[in-house]
Amino acid sequence: MSDLAFRSFTTTPHFMTGVVGGSIFLFSTFSITISWRSLVTFAVFLASLYILSPAKQSNASSDSDQKTTRHIVNELYPLVDEEELQRSVERTVFGFVTYDATSVTALQQFNPVQENTECIFAKKAKLWGNQDWNQELSLASLYILSPAKQPNASSDSDQKTTRHIVNELYPLVDEEELQRSVERAVFGFVTYDATSVTALQQFNPVQENTECIFAKKAKLWGNKDWNQELSLEENVFRWLPTLLQFTIVCRQYKLDGFVIEIPEEYHHNDIHEFAKTFKKILKVISDNDPKNIKCMDKSYVSKRGWVFQFNKMTFFITTFAPFYPATNSRYAFGCDNCFILLQPELSFALHDLSWDTPETNYDNPTSERDRIRCAYRDAGRPYVVPRDITQPMAWDMIKPLTEHDPIVQWWK
Repeated sequence: MSDLAFRSFTTTPHFMTGVVGGSIFLFSTFSITISWRSLVTFAVFLASLYILSPAKQSNASSDSDQKTTRHIVNELYPLVDEEELQRSVERTVFGFVTYDATSVTALQQFNPVQENTECIFAKKAKLWGNQDWNQELSLASLYILSPAKQPNASSDSDQKTTRHIVNELYPLVDEEELQRSVERAVFGFVTYDATSVTALQQFNPVQENTECIFAKKAKLWGNKDWNQELSLEENVFRWLPTLLQFTIVCRQYKLDGFVIEIPEEYHHNDIHEFAKTFKKILKVISDNDPKNIKCMDKSYVSKRGWVFQFNKMTFFITTFAPFYPATNSRYAFGCDNCFILLQPELSFALHDLSWDTPETNYDNPTSERDRIRCAYRDAGRPYVVPRDITQPMAWDMIKPLTEHDPIVQWWK
């Protein structure tokens, strides 16, 4: 789509370092250094990725310099059984959106009523309560039994006790089966089909018209449609569980990116207003990181070594907006809204991208990087590749309107 970044890798005794630059599928117009330490420390990532233990990682391939990045990734992150992957996704999302409803402030506050009411059943009542107020995410913590079973009520129910009727309608089940049923129900309640959303429809002009040679075949997911009655933060909460799902399955399904559409009311066709919204969205995602890394709270966001991550998956982020002129590589091709594209760094390795370099062979393009840069130049929106290919990632997430404008310091 525009600016697709290239990655190549060299191994070190402790971690892999990826160097990014140039332009490949919806990535930055600049070159940057990617920290692949996070991909190896991916070892605590969800069971569905089955990352090798530290002992095995050191043996992952002593001859890795002779292998493609795709081979290395396949060794570290082998594909898994579909049923296992789905179970892992459901279990992880369930843990992300629920809480211990027996240990909440609501029950503590309700205790005087429970202890002092005249009801003879009150003191032994088993209760759950709502998540503490002002917490940022309080999604389904109850599993409602299916109404489909209710019509099977016994015809002689009037001759039975209510307990007998309940036992018929809602029989006890195996604990493992119940837990699986709960996880599946909650997963279905808080996630959605991220391949059939308005965000991807709106983003299509960019995907179809950008000069990036990988864009048209990119596998993308998108945010849930905006609810104008909710705040920005509340809207982000609605698609966070699906973003978590994305981080778990993206390697298995070779997904290339997660698109976040930003309505006009949150950018006003102004780069500085958009920068404020951009920071808010990244902060909400970071604050709800299930691994509690909270990358947006780091003191070095604008410096080398920082990378945006969620659930220990690192992302390369780029943006597209209607305020960019047709001469800018972030041009939105007539779209009214802005877009944030979260691209997992893991996807670059799976594409076997070549080594990064600030040099471009415009006269005789041979690499994918050369071809893409030439295509952008020929389209009238060339971009300048900095001579320092290790500049901070944050600098290029929101590209300036022109090459003469200062860096957009959205993190401030």
